[in-house]
Amino acid sequence: MKKVYSLRFAIGLIFFLTSEASNLKAQMVYLPDTNFRNALTNNGLGTCITGDSIDAACPNVVNTTSLNITGRNIVSIEGIQVFTNLQILDCYENDLTFLPPLPASLTNLDCSWNQLTSLPSLPTSLTWLSSMTSW
Repeated sequence: MKKVYSLRFAIGLIFFLTSEASNLKAQMVYLPDTNFRNALTNNGLGTCITGDSIDAACPNVVNTTSLNITGRNIVSIEGIQVFTNLQILDCYENDLTFLPPLPASLTNLDCSWNQLTSLPSLPTSLTWLSSMTSW
C-alpha cells in the first residue's frame, strides 16, 4: 500500500510543480513607443525588454522606484503600469498627448512641457504634481 500512496504523491507533486512553473512565465506587456523602450533601456531596464514588450515580473522592473525619461521625444508611456513600486516619474519635455493609468504607488509626477490636454484619474498616493505647459 505504501508504494501506491508514494506513487500518487509523486504524481501529484509533479502535477503541482508543473502547473506552478507555468504560472512563473514572464508577463509581457506591450510598449508601443520605440522612444519609450529606448529610454527604459537607457535607464538599465534593457534586460527586461524583449522586442516591443517588457517583462512585468523582471526584478529590475519590480524594484524600480524612480524613473526619469525626460526629453526623449516619447509619444506614449503606455505600459508604465508594470512599474508597481514606482514612486517618482519624470516624463517632462516629451510629446505626450495623454497619460495612461499610472502606478498606484506614484507619489511624484512631473509631466510638464508635453502636449497634454487633460489628466487621467491620478493615484491617491500622489503628493506632488507638475503639469505646466506654458509660462
